Amino acid sequence: MVPAITKPTLLHLLHRVPFRSATIISPRGSHLTGWIFLGLISFFQPLGYIAADTKHDLLANPGRFLAGAQSAWTDTFTLGQLQNQAYGYLFPHGAFFWLFDAFPDAFTQRLWWWLVLGVGYSGFLLLLRRIADTSGGLAGSFTTGFAMGAAFLYALSPRVLSTLTTISSETWPVMLAPWVLWPLITRRLTLRSIAMSVLAIGMMGAVNATATLAACTPAGIFLLWRLMVAFRWRLIGFTIMWGLGAVLISLWWILPLLVLGRYASPFTDYIENATVVTRWLNLAEILRGTTSWSPFVDAERQAGHALATDPYLIIFTLAVAGLGLYGLSRVRNLQGFWFTLLGIGLIVLGGAHHVTGFLDGAGVALRNIHKFDPLVRLPLLVGFAQLWQLFPAPKLAQPGAPGGPPKPVGASVGARQFFGRAAETGGGIGGRAAIPHGLAAPPPAAGRRPGPDSLGQRIRGFPGLGGSAPAVGRLPVCARLLG
Repeated sequence: MVPAITKPTLLHLLHRVPFRSATIISPRGSHLTGWIFLGLISFFQPLGYIAADTKHDLLANPGRFLAGAQSAWTDTFTLGQLQNQAYGYLFPHGAFFWLFDAFPDAFTQRLWWWLVLGVGYSGFLLLLRRIADTSGGLAGSFTTGFAMGAAFLYALSPRVLSTLTTISSETWPVMLAPWVLWPLITRRLTLRSIAMSVLAIGMMGAVNATATLAACTPAGIFLLWRLMVAFRWRLIGFTIMWGLGAVLISLWWILPLLVLGRYASPFTDYIENATVVTRWLNLAEILRGTTSWSPFVDAERQAGHALATDPYLIIFTLAVAGLGLYGLSRVRNLQGFWFTLLGIGLIVLGGAHHVTGFLDGAGVALRNIHKFDPLVRLPLLVGFAQLWQLFPAPKLAQPGAPGGPPKPVGASVGARQFFGRAAETGGGIGGRAAIPHGLAAPPPAAGRRPGPDSLGQRIRGFPGLGGSAPAVGRLPVCARLLG
């Protein structure tokens, strides 16, 4: 098991980050540092456990699962049924687990979490860099330390921590939302920028169509906002091209989804209703990011439950939201868009409890409205990255002074301490097992992979799941360490 990260280690790493420097975002160092830190968080989880992340059979026997996902019908369960969006796992989720099938299940799962977090972190950094590059003045730029802090807060946001180890298929589109948006933030749209944005949409997969739609919404709003600010026929053409490209690159899952909707039973009639989903969507929870209803009613997702109920974490997340709002008021580049995006997010999430009839009827596909959290999270953390203006430029010690090379002093030290506490908080939440009685992953049989009938044997091999027919539902089959 990876040893725990001690406080001195985190603060030592953070002291090497230039929180208030004259340079903008350093591409290599900031990305590499972030990926290392997020990798430590991912592999900090006990390696002897696996998490019930959406589909256990995708982890245990990805080849067989993906082969079955190519057909709408399966006879594996009950007397046969239509599979619920199983085709959505073909790419990239299922392809990743298939490529790493030879590795231990617990290792592959943590590697996937690391990829998910790292993609979100780097995407948000690229978004901030593009904002800084297109800015006409200093007020639009971002220093390295606060940009990295904002990117960490996005990659480790409450929604991510609540879903990563339980349903990472919903976390993945959230992490790709900045990748869809940042290519479009340019002084002059080109075919290349449209293609890069559409390609990011194609990488989202389709395990949950609503989550994919929600992650594309900020980019769509940006293109419409840009048309309203400066109407050009050329912009109309690029906007239409983006929309058509998004549809075309998603046809591989849109057509099966239409088949599923035509013939599948209405399972949404037997799950949570809109009243439950929208019960906790007040202004404070929306700004904090604790918009998912599950952690409020069940402690199974320990990190999410802690974020929803722990007083210190409530204060911390409210402080981050407040600082983000203040920083957003100081953004000069695209300020109108960021406030528009935030306003739409507040209306969509905050007004959902007024349209529960619609969400239980014609709009049932949008019932889990909390999937639109990026509408609020993106602008708030863009504002958070602007907080560097609150700190005066650090004074440097004389080069010949005792103690080595010049070191920044003054307010930047306070910034490091703030991010140090934030990092320790994130690491502490990430190390909590959401199911205290989580079960150890069974070792694979030597010299062979699971066969067609071995999946059930592996499940029955877990302690506490004995018997020939394990119950279906909320099974304690894992340790959910982030979710």
